[in-house]
Amino acid sequence: MKPEILIIDDEEVVLMLIKRLVVKTGLHNTPQLFTNGMEAITFIHEYNTKNQPFLVFLDINMPAFDGWEFLDMLNNTPLENQVNVIIITSSVNQSDKAKSKEFSEVIGYIEKPVTEEMMKEVRKIETIAPYFQ
Repeated sequence: MKPEILIIDDEEVVLMLIKRLVVKTGLHNTPQLFTNGMEAITFIHEYNTKNQPFLVFLDINMPAFDGWEFLDMLNNTPLENQVNVIIITSSVNQSDKAKSKEFSEVIGYIEKPVTEEMMKEVRKIETIAPYFQ
């Protein structure tokens, strides 16, 4: 079963770009788009009993409820679903990359701008590769 894909970013243009790349590379035909992490957490909770795996593309720098808060809440919530997160950020701060490794859900870190080639590489990540075969 392919994972449900969630894209979380506060910028509409970025949401549309990542959605286009997700569809174009065959990761998913209809990814879910969210402008903040709280909406995405609610969505994940609604599917908590359906054993649906999730792949989340997450911006860490957002107002109000940022990516780190999303990861903290995800980490502290019992879920039956497998949730993997790929951070997509404009941050070039190495401390952000190091901090991302503190979360077991984070399986990738991509610096913007996102390209088609980067999305093709996502399919090869060991943790989620079996879903796309």
